[in-house]
Amino acid sequence: MAAAFNATYQDADDLVTLFDAHVKMCFGLHDDHFRYTTIVQSSGYGKSRLVKEYAKQAYTIQVCLREQFDMTGYPVRWDPVATYLTNASKRRFEVFFMLCVEALHEYIAEPSRNGNYEQFEPFYRTFLENAIKQKRTADMEQITSNMIVPIAQQPLLICFDEPYVWIKPGAVDEPGIPSIFQNFRHATAILTAKAVLCVLTDTMAKIANFTPSAYLGFSARGILPQSHLMPPFYFVWTSNLSVEDELAALPVMGEENKQLLRLFSRGRPLWKSFLPMTHGNPELMVKFAATKLKGGAATLGNAEVHLAWLACRYCLHLVPQSSFCDALLAGHMATCLWISSERDAVLVSYASEPVLPEASAWELSSVDNASAALQTLTSALMNGLVEASYRGELVARILLLPFTTLQTTYFSQAFTLHCYLSSLLGSKTVKNILKLPAAVLAATLQVTHFVPIDYEISCPEELQALYDCRAAAICKRNQQGDDLVIPFKMAQDNGSPEAVYSAIKIQCKNWASDLHFDNVTVQGLRHLSGATRQQQWRYTFSEWADDVPVPPYITLYMHLGSSKCGVYDSYSEIHKLQQHEESVKDADTRKLLMSLPVESGMDSCHSFWLAWTRLSTLLQPPLCQNSRVFYTPGLM
Repeated sequence: MAAAFNATYQDADDLVTLFDAHVKMCFGLHDDHFRYTTIVQSSGYGKSRLVKEYAKQAYTIQVCLREQFDMTGYPVRWDPVATYLTNASKRRFEVFFMLCVEALHEYIAEPSRNGNYEQFEPFYRTFLENAIKQKRTADMEQITSNMIVPIAQQPLLICFDEPYVWIKPGAVDEPGIPSIFQNFRHATAILTAKAVLCVLTDTMAKIANFTPSAYLGFSARGILPQSHLMPPFYFVWTSNLSVEDELAALPVMGEENKQLLRLFSRGRPLWKSFLPMTHGNPELMVKFAATKLKGGAATLGNAEVHLAWLACRYCLHLVPQSSFCDALLAGHMATCLWISSERDAVLVSYASEPVLPEASAWELSSVDNASAALQTLTSALMNGLVEASYRGELVARILLLPFTTLQTTYFSQAFTLHCYLSSLLGSKTVKNILKLPAAVLAATLQVTHFVPIDYEISCPEELQALYDCRAAAICKRNQQGDDLVIPFKMAQDNGSPEAVYSAIKIQCKNWASDLHFDNVTVQGLRHLSGATRQQQWRYTFSEWADDVPVPPYITLYMHLGSSKCGVYDSYSEIHKLQQHEESVKDADTRKLLMSLPVESGMDSCHSFWLAWTRLSTLLQPPLCQNSRVFYTPGLM
């Protein structure tokens, strides 16, 4: 971890410049603000490393307060300073701030050191450690007069890393007794107009002040000299940088393991830094990610863990005001995207990081875990904590991802389309109803999670990008024809130099009534049209280039809420109905029926209607059949 932390900084998004602008903005705020800001983000995004890099261009004192037994992160705890600030009173914080300014002044008093920011770290560490060991701090704490911090001759940043120790159980506010965090906040008042700014880096919601402290509510804050909070900094970046050097240093491994480790290293910098500890075994990376997802909490009965498992696979939309958002950000790897100015709403999501859905899939492959997680999701939806407006699509997403590995050891490994459809619909259905060409059934999928996209798929490269990331797409809102897209790769012919990428195109409807093909209605035909004309390739992918051939593809029209299960070949059913056009009494219905396409023409489209039962009320606890989690046993 130390080697990874001190490696060459890769700043693809120029975060240091963004943070520098944020710090300058905070320095320029009026004196009615508390003199601290926060870096708020999920674990593993490089909050501490950002401060270390920023220290190369500004005077910065970085103090890690990590608990002594916490060996999971870096940097490590800095003793004796961390011990000195444990259970610190307001006066102790004031003494510490004064010593930090003295350290700066003594350092820049030597002209040759003025502007040498990188050598400031060993100097201030020695200065502060000596002040504590020589008990100078104890003498200063005995001073009864008001402490006056001199104005810093250069802007000074004091960063506290992992300050969760100030609010952990045992350090939390008790009635009438100031908390450690409250002592810190009150002590920052002496930094007003002193060219000194504090920074807190943590994932904990209380430190980030998403909600006002119980001892500093709006009424209390209004009478204090400082009554406003500085805005937080929560910009992030994910790393898809090359990891070949790290892989080369690992023990000899098979090509399959190397590909998995290369895949699992995508995302936040944490995964790349963990590579050396895998010793070439991808399973260790997955177990590490599973531990981070759980956040050290018990699994059964823990709603936050359940939602974390589901959110990184199925792309849940949590209501920003929900308390779950704070919890998932603080301890379960969710990414912070936005914080309201009032600190009462936090927008979180799970980025497309392949190792997280892999770890989640392992956990959800347990029937007990899956059942408990789905019950938690049902409760969250009923209580308005998870967005339910797209309930049908959410149910479809849960149905469409396998709950067990198919032909593979890892969920992220490729499996055939034949195996996937057999697990979804049953092998008899694939053989007797779908009747897909052998070349299509031999195509491969590798999908572990859904991601939202805000664009219309327009080229094979976009399908390949989704395929390589093990992602299926949730189409942009109001996308014509499709709700979901699952990419797959056609088996290459010997004479074909390039792979052909295609997709399963899915439209979902929560439609309470049934479609009876022997009793055609206008409403039924309109819904059936959704499985045919509106899902054709160039209709939904209208920007697909004319000179790029349309690959063989599959469309699924998922009818959720039917009274019975069934799978129908859309074109065959339309053809049967048109053969008996005279049995349709209504002229308008007959006209609509004859306007539906009978075949896909040059598109090589295979279109099917799927009817599912008992899903209009969302989810029921799953049933276990043949070591597989099923929701609709009648369909098998």
